[in-house]
Amino acid sequence: EEVDAYELGWNSQWADGAVTFNGAVYSQDVSGLQQLNFTGSNFEVAQGDYKVEGMELSLSARPSEALMLTASYARVDAENELTGKPPEGQPEDTLTASATLFLPISNSLVGTFNINGRYSDGTFQVADAGILGDYYGESYTVVNARMSVTNQEGSWSASIFAQNLTDEIGTIDAFAQVLQSGATGNIQSFTNMPRMYGAEVRFNF
Repeated sequence: EEVDAYELGWNSQWADGAVTFNGAVYSQDVSGLQQLNFTGSNFEVAQGDYKVEGMELSLSARPSEALMLTASYARVDAENELTGKPPEGQPEDTLTASATLFLPISNSLVGTFNINGRYSDGTFQVADAGILGDYYGESYTVVNARMSVTNQEGSWSASIFAQNLTDEIGTIDAFAQVLQSGATGNIQSFTNMPRMYGAEVRFNF
């Protein structure tokens, strides 16, 4: 793969450093982009030349010592220079946001609560899928949360967490069903992880 990349970006701080706003716009010419695609019976390496244009924005704010807020947005407009189709699995729009609350428990312990979410636009996943034509997965949003207790030195932490709180199921990759009668136009897919809860203890040495 070869990439000719051009980018213009900025970093800025506001409110005496309590707010940061960064961003970039870019253009790339990608030659020989390699993608590993599952066809339903085997994996194939697809190669192509792509024109990519996009932008990235990130915002963070610390309205108080106890609260941190972040948000970011990415726009990717990419297409194969021969077919005009985007790369498989690449969303055009992605939006993330998080809030973290810091709660002093004692002179030696700090509690944190974090909630974050990620919106992913629907992605191009299968080209020429029989009677369906090109297949695009639907957009979806995943929300995660975590509560932790950490000592002031940061040498250990204990957490409970939940991933995909709303049990939102989205397609991250798909393929046209093969080797089955009457399968023309049927799509099978790989999805994101369902809702999951857990706990962990971490030590730093």
